[in-house]
Amino acid sequence: MWILTPLEPGGETHYLLSSKEYVVGRKNCDIVLPNDQSISRAHAHLTVADQTLSLKDTSKYGSFVNSQQLTQNTPVNLKSGDNVTFGVFNSKFSVDHQNPVVCSSCLDNDGKASLSQALLALGGKLVNTWTHECTHLAMPATKVTIKTISALLCCCPIVKPEFFMEFSKAAQQKLPPPKAERFVPEIDEPSLSKADVNLGAIPVRKQLFSGKTFIFLDAKQLKRLSRAVNFGGGKSQLLEGGSLPRDLLESPQSCVVNVMTDSSQTLLPSSTTEWANSVKNIVQRKGLRVITESEIGLAAIYASCVKYCNPSNLTPDSGGIPGASLSQSVAVDETVLPAASQNITAYAVNTEPSQGYRRAQLIFFCVKVVRTFHFLTESLSDESKIDEDLPKQLVLVEFRSLTVTAPPKTKPQRMQNNGSAKNFKCFWKTCVPGVEGSPHIIRGSDLLVHSRGANSDLDEWLKDAVQVILSLTLLPVRDPFETCLFMI
Repeated sequence: MWILTPLEPGGETHYLLSSKEYVVGRKNCDIVLPNDQSISRAHAHLTVADQTLSLKDTSKYGSFVNSQQLTQNTPVNLKSGDNVTFGVFNSKFSVDHQNPVVCSSCLDNDGKASLSQALLALGGKLVNTWTHECTHLAMPATKVTIKTISALLCCCPIVKPEFFMEFSKAAQQKLPPPKAERFVPEIDEPSLSKADVNLGAIPVRKQLFSGKTFIFLDAKQLKRLSRAVNFGGGKSQLLEGGSLPRDLLESPQSCVVNVMTDSSQTLLPSSTTEWANSVKNIVQRKGLRVITESEIGLAAIYASCVKYCNPSNLTPDSGGIPGASLSQSVAVDETVLPAASQNITAYAVNTEPSQGYRRAQLIFFCVKVVRTFHFLTESLSDESKIDEDLPKQLVLVEFRSLTVTAPPKTKPQRMQNNGSAKNFKCFWKTCVPGVEGSPHIIRGSDLLVHSRGANSDLDEWLKDAVQVILSLTLLPVRDPFETCLFMI
């Protein structure tokens, strides 16, 4: 799509779609210039074919490209940035070529359908994979994915889908196209400061990784990140399993990407883990370090390799995107790069809306652990580790058994010797269950641990009660009537 933008205020903007011819004239034409007396009825012809725009002058007073008058009936190809003048007065326009090839990220199916329809009216197209042909990245909120990193390294604008809806309306109403700067999505990464991050086009990003070789120990990791490295001017190389090329590993320009991320380390075979540790030891003995996946994204975000992707910097800034390896969810191109441990949403491959929380359940109390972003792999943040101080979000669970505290034990006592009293009966008095009043009602605070062992207090109390009852049946009784009263 070609755009003719008026250089004088108040003029109309004209959008020229492919495979069509436009006639410029004073009236009854495709592009009407009514207020210029030097414009002929059919002043010039503009033809759009594929990616070219040609201008053929058929007027009396001529047409000019960059102040040079054209030969009549001789087509001339225009290019983006040219200034075209029709006639000899104020019908001046600038030429701009836009062929929107938009890659979407984190959009649902409805959002993609609306975006595709708007692009169709502009002569553009929607793609799922980021390539050098892409001109824009459309996403509702800025998340650090592979596509985001690629767009930054290619110096392409990141905009909301609404940008193309407004663009389509402007084309229908012959208004100037909207400014992409007004449609930059909000940064949806808690660990990134909006004041420190510039999502605009920074030319240095195109050669950010120039001269660096990124060495990968895993083929899947190479496939996921190699394109982003290439967009930044770097090279990618896969190290064969078991090989230890010291010259390559000990070079300050070699960035060995750590394959043992928190989420994938347990899935690696022991032989791979030992080999990766050997590679790491060789690098460290040279005074260098291996880098994490997240550093590729952080270097692109901050447009600098001083702290990130710098093996010689042994203490990189921990501030960054923690948690997983790029936003990992649906598509490989939307994979989120892992980052340094910090509280952020986590990176996710193809983060088509997805975020995660993970709980760690412990005996006697439960701790809610918040996940953090981390380039290409997921891991728990340092805050999730349990230390001497209990965490704030703590649920204490107290277990008690459903038993009632037994009353104090009492032993039978012999009555006083009242033998001198007349008709006084001598017998033993003893406490039986229930004689001391109503049982105690069980409440929440009475829930104590009940031991099912043979020597528990409850079992002893029951044995004593049985012995008391048995002893009552063996007491000597002088009068059967007294026995009946006693039993009652």
